[in-house]
Amino acid sequence: MFFSTASLCFFESYYVAQSYKKNELDDAQKILHKQLLTSNNDPQLLFNAGDIAYKKGDFDKARAYYEQASLLLKRSDTLFEKTYFNIGNCYFHEKKLVEAIEAYATVLSITKDHKEALYNKKKAEGLLKEEERKKRDNPLGDHSKEKDGKDKEPSEKQDEKEQNNNKD
Repeated sequence: MFFSTASLCFFESYYVAQSYKKNELDDAQKILHKQLLTSNNDPQLLFNAGDIAYKKGDFDKARAYYEQASLLLKRSDTLFEKTYFNIGNCYFHEKKLVEAIEAYATVLSITKDHKEALYNKKKAEGLLKEEERKKRDNPLGDHSKEKDGKDKEPSEKQDEKEQNNNKD
């Protein structure tokens, strides 16, 4: 039986989707990489590869795929907004909060009431403020001392002793 290249791509894409749904991410990733060798300028394939890497917890690789896809998209493309939202999520997981906020802001510049982007942006801004407050309160980054100069650990150990004594 003879299949055209387009037919093979359809079957491969179907298999990728089925593997993804079944959480067989390695299989889906292998097929996508094969497709990307022949169609590395297809933003949908790059987006899908990003989704698989994201689901596997490889946020740096996922972000790279999403960023590559975004370069091939126009702001008016539906996939552009999804791509930037996912870029923001990758940065968020990588604890790169400033970059995450910028990515969510890009999404919000397209859709002002994007609920998930609004929520994630506010969460990232809150965490960033907390980080800045901690740096301001403790500029040397020495987490073993409280503001008054006393060691934290002994008081934590004391709390543990009190908890153990209360169990008796």
